[in-house]
Amino acid sequence: DDYYDEKISFGDDDEDDIDIRKVIKRLHSDDTTTTQSTSDRDYSKRNLPDDTFSFLIYSDVRSQCFLCGIMVFLFQMAIYVVLANDIINVDNKKNPVGFPFNVSIPVRISEVLAILISIMTQHDVRKAICLYRDGFDKGKEGTSTMDKSIAQMFPGATLWKWTLSIVLRASQGFLGLVITFLLIMRSNSVLDLLLNFSAIEFVSTLDDVVFGLAKDGLLGDVLKKEAKDMPEKSYRVSKECLNTVYAMKVSLLYFVVLFLSFFGSWVYIYWQQRSGAYLCQQIFSQFGDEILPMLGTFTGMFY
Repeated sequence: DDYYDEKISFGDDDEDDIDIRKVIKRLHSDDTTTTQSTSDRDYSKRNLPDDTFSFLIYSDVRSQCFLCGIMVFLFQMAIYVVLANDIINVDNKKNPVGFPFNVSIPVRISEVLAILISIMTQHDVRKAICLYRDGFDKGKEGTSTMDKSIAQMFPGATLWKWTLSIVLRASQGFLGLVITFLLIMRSNSVLDLLLNFSAIEFVSTLDDVVFGLAKDGLLGDVLKKEAKDMPEKSYRVSKECLNTVYAMKVSLLYFVVLFLSFFGSWVYIYWQQRSGAYLCQQIFSQFGDEILPMLGTFTGMFY
């Protein structure tokens, strides 16, 4: 304290006296501010998403966690393929998807709302874009525990596994959006539309559901341990590795393409329905001749 109370005089003038305590405190304050701003500027804290796709980033390819992530993805894709095979009838070239010839106004409004909600709430594609934005940071040697990168926090993480997780996550989410759109446009009533929409939303969240089951210990001790440890591990993303500009372009392209393609298709289907393109073009009719014998002669195909 006596040291801070000392003063240095520059000449005999009292106005030139400088309080060393204020100077040192100001310097300390500036150093602290500089250190905090540098830390905030260089690093950002992140956690891996709580789903089975995150297992693919750092797990060994022969481990249960990696196998769980692959199996969930294949199960989701299998459901989408079965639905697409049931929806699309290649023999009907005029209306292969089976769109109704027309729907009521409440169904029209529900279609628009459901399409908007499905695009905005597709979490798997959004997570994939966020992971791509953060980039794969290998980190530097001698980094403190609080500033470890994803490769340092998860020793098994590699660039190709990180890329695989993003590709599988995004492809599953995008295909789910396409199937959702087809089911929405095939619906004849608001109830059918909501049921179809909810069913696909459940399929798209299976990776989150399975992760929750693993965390509760219902899928074995190995998966339970990994599912509980992973959310507690935070890693730092250096802004040198961020793909912010490219991620913004990908995100913008994603929303623009989806909105244009989905609502462009909605307008086209609406126009086709209004013009009667999906109406039945031919009818086979068979008349009995019990009452009028001549009615049987009118049996045949009507166009």
